[in-house]
Amino acid sequence: MKRVVLSGLMLMSFFFGAGNLIYPPLAGLNAGSEFLSVTTGFTLTAVVIPFLTILAVALSGDSALSLAGRVGKLYGLVFTVIIILSIGPLFGIPRVANVSLEIGVKPLLDSSGLGGNDSISLAGLLYIFFFFLMAFVLALYGEQLVDSIGKYLSPALVIFTMALVLVYAFSSSPKEVGQVHEEYVSGAFFKGAFDGYGTLDAIAAVAFAGLIVNALRPSPDTPAKVVFSGVVKAGFIACVLLAVIYFGLAYVGNVSAVSGKSTGADILVYASEESFGAAGQLVFAIIVFLACITTAVGLLKTLSTYSRNLFGLFSEKSWLIIYTLFSAVLSVQGLNSVLKTSVPMIYLTYPITIALVLVTLLNKWTKDRAWVYFWVALLVTPVAFADAFRIFSANYFNGSIDLLGGLRDYIPLANTDFSWVTPLVLALVIGFLFPKKPVNNFLLGDVDAEARRKKQEAEEKYGEVL
Repeated sequence: MKRVVLSGLMLMSFFFGAGNLIYPPLAGLNAGSEFLSVTTGFTLTAVVIPFLTILAVALSGDSALSLAGRVGKLYGLVFTVIIILSIGPLFGIPRVANVSLEIGVKPLLDSSGLGGNDSISLAGLLYIFFFFLMAFVLALYGEQLVDSIGKYLSPALVIFTMALVLVYAFSSSPKEVGQVHEEYVSGAFFKGAFDGYGTLDAIAAVAFAGLIVNALRPSPDTPAKVVFSGVVKAGFIACVLLAVIYFGLAYVGNVSAVSGKSTGADILVYASEESFGAAGQLVFAIIVFLACITTAVGLLKTLSTYSRNLFGLFSEKSWLIIYTLFSAVLSVQGLNSVLKTSVPMIYLTYPITIALVLVTLLNKWTKDRAWVYFWVALLVTPVAFADAFRIFSANYFNGSIDLLGGLRDYIPLANTDFSWVTPLVLALVIGFLFPKKPVNNFLLGDVDAEARRKKQEAEEKYGEVL
């Protein structure tokens, strides 16, 4: 049980990174009187979906490839590479490093006169070097990862964060719930759900699940059902802690309209100063650093292990060095550049991940209709790609290019950024109601055989669970 608790704490700290810290208070601020609807939507995509993703990956194997491989080998490989790049060197790891610098350390540097006027000063560069050196060392000693993260860094993160929330909540600081932001007036639940996308937890869960599975498998002979039971408990511990922290941070933002702040980081700095006085900025910097370093460690460790198993070529240590150096170089480009890249990838990866997770968890009913995976891939992927390209073109070209064109006007929920839901429902209906057809093509591979093989493996391992 001790191992399960430590694994749950480790998983929580891996999830609780940059976006998890700054998005909840901003969502709470914008929610106004729609606080409950917004936080419910946020919890769905930032807590519930990641938890279900962990279960789906554990049931299908221990990796993104085992999850998406139910569609076909090539599809699974492409999906895995996109996930690795998204949560890894392209923006996942550089984002946590930049956030810890921009909102945690830079205010301290500025107050001491070391901040400089450039995007990243010499002191900032030294911090980036220190951040990635520490992340590399912690990730390198993977055998002690559960103990070092679970015993020390995770509890420290929870204690500091909840101390901030509770002290601020019961302080005499003026509190005021502001007006509902115009974007939240209609469809507050969906807006909160989309805010939860920014945490990246659903796609990160695809990677972290394998780490938890291996941490709870002390030997190759450990029964799969025992491992899965441990994964369920560890995931539940992590997600309950996250839900409590998110609610607290959202509350801080919700009652901070009087501060006049407009970003999640500014709200938390204000709350820290109001709660702890002159030491508030330092307390906030500690919270940010703990949140970001634990996430960076988890991502580096997971991705280096994945890459060794998936591609071979290099040792795990070599992959770790590659990802660390590449992420550090991109981090120097600054936070705005990183965020510009991240949004289109979120639009692409989240719908596909959620769709695959849902179908995998419906394994008990889909095992005789393997081609449902084909329909999910066929209908959801193009819509997700169109949404991603629309945002990408708006960010990098002179105008937004919508590949769906006028068709978007006829897709339910398209105006809430959930245009992929209707294709998913349609794919499930086709897959469940119509007779099974063999599917074999150059892009997806032998979908029927591949999905059937994955299901057979899952049934042999988990039987009663499924």
